[in-house]
Amino acid sequence: MKSKALEYFLQLIIVVVGVFLGMLVTNWSNDRQQNKNQRLVLQSILKEMKVNQAKVEKAKKYHQKIFRAFDKVRANENYNDDKYKFSGNNLRKFLPGWTGVGMPNLDNAMYEMAKYSNTMPGMSYKIQESLSRVYHYQSLYNQLADKVIARFFEFNEKTPLREGIGVIWMMREGGYAGELGAIKKYKKAISLVEEELR
Repeated sequence: MKSKALEYFLQLIIVVVGVFLGMLVTNWSNDRQQNKNQRLVLQSILKEMKVNQAKVEKAKKYHQKIFRAFDKVRANENYNDDKYKFSGNNLRKFLPGWTGVGMPNLDNAMYEMAKYSNTMPGMSYKIQESLSRVYHYQSLYNQLADKVIARFFEFNEKTPLREGIGVIWMMREGGYAGELGAIKKYKKAISLVEEELR
């Protein structure tokens, strides 16, 4: 009887150890897969941020050029004069080099995927905070760009040029300043993500 009880007890111990080892292997495998997924997501976010940073750098250069040109032209000509209506020709007169608003739409698909795929919680707090700041700032920039473009669509050939210039001032004060801020935030976030991926 004692030997049967001992045999059952040993079998129970073997089963418990087997289940425990199975759980450890499963957890280890899940952790490895989660780390692999997190790394892939971070690489995708890094690519997305670099593309967005390049878009913002290009927009900044364009805006610097047209704002400098505008400052020179408006010193000699009054765009507030009622004779100037909103038109491509008048915009190009006061904004030499004008080819349009030049505020790109900045993508956030990879960041959103990371949030909703539950990959973010495994990232360090510094990275989460930095990404959150970058993408929030980026969202504000996209909203401003949408407002500027929507405002331009409201204009017609009877609209005084000064109203268009007013929107361009909004681009200058909000958009251009936003571009400068975004570039700083991108650099910091990109640096943190690259460091994490090393």
